Amino acid sequence: MGSSADKEPASRRGTIEDLPVADTQIILRVVCEAGSDILESTHAYVTALAKSKFRASVAERVSVSCWELLSNALSYGSVRRPVILELCDFKSSVEIRVTNDSIAARCQMLEQRIDQLKRDAKGTYLQEMRRSMSGGNQRATLGLARVAHESKMDLSCSLANGRVLVSARCSI
Repeated sequence: MGSSADKEPASRRGTIEDLPVADTQIILRVVCEAGSDILESTHAYVTALAKSKFRASVAERVSVSCWELLSNALSYGSVRRPVILELCDFKSSVEIRVTNDSIAARCQMLEQRIDQLKRDAKGTYLQEMRRSMSGGNQRATLGLARVAHESKMDLSCSLANGRVLVSARCSI
């Protein structure tokens, strides 16, 4: 496919750009509206792309992590600005980046949750599974726990200009 500079997106909802690795480390960039129904088709594309670029175990980790991070961003992001998903291929690792609008207090809660997952991913995952099974509404937190525990991805987040960036990275 061509460079992203060669094409102007028809709409902001569901724009997918496949970028050449030679020009940038970003191999995929998806821009979509929060609350949109783009999750399943984007996940299918990311899964197929990951399977073509990485070994099977890494592709599965990327697939699960993309689903969870994008699902959270689409569900909880502001409808005023788009959610951006990027898949970055570094020589020794792959990183998923999801960016959406947020407020400082929500980002602080997210940072605390990620710190907890870094300390005890398995224990936090099991705790969130129990909450989920008992009917609690902990879907967003369970998703992060899946990324950290099931996919064994290193999570991080940052806030700048009202936008939160959540990243998940693993070795390839």
